[in-house]
Amino acid sequence: MKNISEEIIEFETKIKEKMGALKRALKIEDNEKNVIEIAKQKLKETTSEIDFKLRGKFNQEKLEKLETSFRQINDEIKKLEKKLENHKIKISHYSQELLRLEINTILNDEFNLMVENLDSLIVSIEKLNQYIMYIENRADVCRNALEIFDEIEEDERNQINQLFDKDSICVNFFKKITGRNYIDISFKPEMGEIYVKKRNNEELSAYKLSESTFDQLYLAIRVDLAQRILEGEKGFLIMDDIFLSYDTNRLKEGINILKELSDLGWQIIYFTAKDFVCELFTEVIKSDVVRLKPL
Repeated sequence: MKNISEEIIEFETKIKEKMGALKRALKIEDNEKNVIEIAKQKLKETTSEIDFKLRGKFNQEKLEKLETSFRQINDEIKKLEKKLENHKIKISHYSQELLRLEINTILNDEFNLMVENLDSLIVSIEKLNQYIMYIENRADVCRNALEIFDEIEEDERNQINQLFDKDSICVNFFKKITGRNYIDISFKPEMGEIYVKKRNNEELSAYKLSESTFDQLYLAIRVDLAQRILEGEKGFLIMDDIFLSYDTNRLKEGINILKELSDLGWQIIYFTAKDFVCELFTEVIKSDVVRLKPL
């Protein structure tokens, strides 16, 4: 199927051929531009010069040939006028489509997007080819980026699976902090979700856990990630009321685990606005609580 630029070039070639034939038939100079108007005027002048009163032998056949030729020329002129009008409409539509593509902005180049003749059409085709190359290059970049992202995603999934190995800090920490109510953690890449296994082997999505159990899972993941990032070295954790949804027993268990981390060399800063939590921390870690003055 021809595109609009090919149709326009083919149409302009046909018009030039017919205009050339019309010029030769009516002896119109090549440098004349308004060929159709001049052809109309010459026909009018020729008609006015004919003396229909001249006496002579009437030739019906010759008259019919002349009338046929005259009608053909008039029909050809009308067809050319119609084609020229359609050509102008196509050119206008083509120019509007060029403007809509915002080629100037994308190519960072200023040129006239209005197509008025064959030369400007050729320029616009060149710019369109540049635009197509730009889009194809961007598409290649995007495809390469997607391949890289796929590789990163695969690598991250492998790392997540390592995080939930049976002997990992995360799994063991989660078992302990939940009083062994939960015995395993797994990541299902096809679903993009973390699942936990209860003592009775029932599996649950992490999103279906209670708020407090979800917080315990989150804490276990944080501790394991911190250990991996630090490559076994001890660091520090800053926590803001992460045990807020725990009941008393779970809160004590959580504080005990933080104490164990502290005994292993971790520095832990825990912020809370609850006096009850402060009292439990004092009871479990046998240390004073630092109270900050309100601003």
